[in-house]
Amino acid sequence: MDTSNTPIAETDMPITPYEYQPIDDPKGKIRILILSPPASSDDPELRCNLTTAEISDSPSYEAVSYCWGTEALTERVHLPNGTLAITKNLATGLRRLRCRDRPRHLWVDAVCINQQDDQEKGHQVAFMAQIFRNAACVLVWLGEGNAEIHAGIETIRRLAESAWKYGLSPDQPFFRALQLTEKLWDKNNGISAALLRLSRDIDDTSLNAFFAQAWFDRLWIVQEFVLASRVEIYNSHHLLSYETVLLVVALGLLFERHPTARRLSRTQIMKTIHLFKDRDNLHKDKREFDLLEGLRSHGRRLCTLDLDRVYGTLALVSKGPGLDLEIDYSINVETLFIRLALEYLKNGNLEVLHHIRGYSKKIPTIGTSPSSDNVLGPTLPSWVPDWRNEPRGRSLLDITLPFLAATKLSPKVYFENSNTYSVGFDGVCADMVEISISLTEEIPLDSTLWAQRAVESVQLFRNAFSSRTTTNSYPTGEDPKLAFARCLLLDNRLPDSWLRLGRRISPEAMLKMWEGWYECLVDYNAPSHSNMECSTVALKALVKEHWVYTSIILNMIQWRTYIITKSGYIGIGPGFAEAGDAICIFDGASTPFILRKVSGNELVPDELPATGQKDPNQDRERWKILGDCYLHGFMDNEVVGSEWQEKRRRFWLV
Repeated sequence: MDTSNTPIAETDMPITPYEYQPIDDPKGKIRILILSPPASSDDPELRCNLTTAEISDSPSYEAVSYCWGTEALTERVHLPNGTLAITKNLATGLRRLRCRDRPRHLWVDAVCINQQDDQEKGHQVAFMAQIFRNAACVLVWLGEGNAEIHAGIETIRRLAESAWKYGLSPDQPFFRALQLTEKLWDKNNGISAALLRLSRDIDDTSLNAFFAQAWFDRLWIVQEFVLASRVEIYNSHHLLSYETVLLVVALGLLFERHPTARRLSRTQIMKTIHLFKDRDNLHKDKREFDLLEGLRSHGRRLCTLDLDRVYGTLALVSKGPGLDLEIDYSINVETLFIRLALEYLKNGNLEVLHHIRGYSKKIPTIGTSPSSDNVLGPTLPSWVPDWRNEPRGRSLLDITLPFLAATKLSPKVYFENSNTYSVGFDGVCADMVEISISLTEEIPLDSTLWAQRAVESVQLFRNAFSSRTTTNSYPTGEDPKLAFARCLLLDNRLPDSWLRLGRRISPEAMLKMWEGWYECLVDYNAPSHSNMECSTVALKALVKEHWVYTSIILNMIQWRTYIITKSGYIGIGPGFAEAGDAICIFDGASTPFILRKVSGNELVPDELPATGQKDPNQDRERWKILGDCYLHGFMDNEVVGSEWQEKRRRFWLV
């Protein structure tokens, strides 16, 4: 016990700071806040007790999920032996959540964990998954909100009540939404037409305001929300059930997939879809989560410490490498990211390499944004994903049918005892990039100008490939036109093209789509434009007559580069790829990767994480990895053939 049993209302209100008593077993016990009822309906004082309990005894409590808000601790909770300073947002939430006629047993991190004791905090943070999983209910406190947010709440209630009209129910809303997605492109489908009308009638401004509240952006709320056995959502005096908001989020997914419906804010709705979908998958489908999967969905959310991008995601993990990562706040974030990547590579799992999006020589220090101009810290090896930065371009893991570039071979990964900065992979160099075509201008992705430039890059790619094709066959023996049409769609492997174009379309059907699209572009281009430009008239025609195909190929090229190799192969690589880069396929990899040879003075930086040392062998050829790549003709274990055996070698990445 941390307090006496004297009722708090009968004692004088102390103003001295509360001193925590150490938890005698911080790995097995937690503190529980006993929040007293208000003395009157307008009583602003927060009175409470703190008690300790063995988590193994299954104590009864509810856990509060909230945002700290401002760092300023401007309010107090009063305990028998002192006061604790807390943020205004938490104080407001506790006033809303306290019962009028009885104490309420709560777990609240700002009060139940001694925030000044790093050792205790480390033990309790490792325990938080169990704390929220075992809570009778998780009370989500979104904040007081404003008039626009309150209007959004009413919109949510109305939408949830009518969700059944669009084929949705609370039991499996996302599964049903995915089933409906294929029908949304049929203008004659009743649900598709009804969704279009609904999207034009709803108050999307207030809905966006609701989902833009700070709680939805924070990283720590993910485990608190996903692991909860039961959830209640509070916004000012409003109480929303989990099922009510779930149905509206599923509707948001349908709006996102609809070809012409007005969509909610993409930034907000996609984060919220991942959040609710993961909770649904865990509790209804008993799905297990891998750490990379959790980081990809949630690792770029807001948090105070960059270390928490990994630590705050670990609680969701139930399989794969990374389960044994120790929560250690004494290390820097670069060391943690390196340890995480090594966990995967040492298990022969190359999936971590698909989360690479180019490399830079310097990255931001902890607490700065990726675009900050502040003083920069140590670099990461190119083979280590930086989970602080938003990914650019789609990962080639996001596919319906997996690629099989060298999956018949066992991965061979090598490590140097003296240098954790360098990792070796066995594989082959399939070819070298000779031509790269990308959108280098910083143009907003949702602008007409970007769409025009993207269409022009497709034209450039087509013209460059045509000028190099002097025979009637692709290097594989395939018709060059078929190869080009298949390459533009990544051979119809992405979920978008599968759902919108059909699951089993033939190469001939892909060619027909491409020829119709290109003919439309040529026909509608203004006479004043060259065949390398795209007029606004032509763009409108493409969108009107070939909307599905246009949206798919333009989405494909976002932050990516069309490439043509020295041997005449074509593909789609990371946005940083350029002439002279190598296209390599590692043993066990599902796709090729683009590598760039580095000079001697780039091999190892002067300032390394604590675990790294300079490589004594400066003469060894080293590479940096830019990202994964689609190379038409090398996606189905072609390099397993005997003709490639003599070309096998080891690639050392730094």
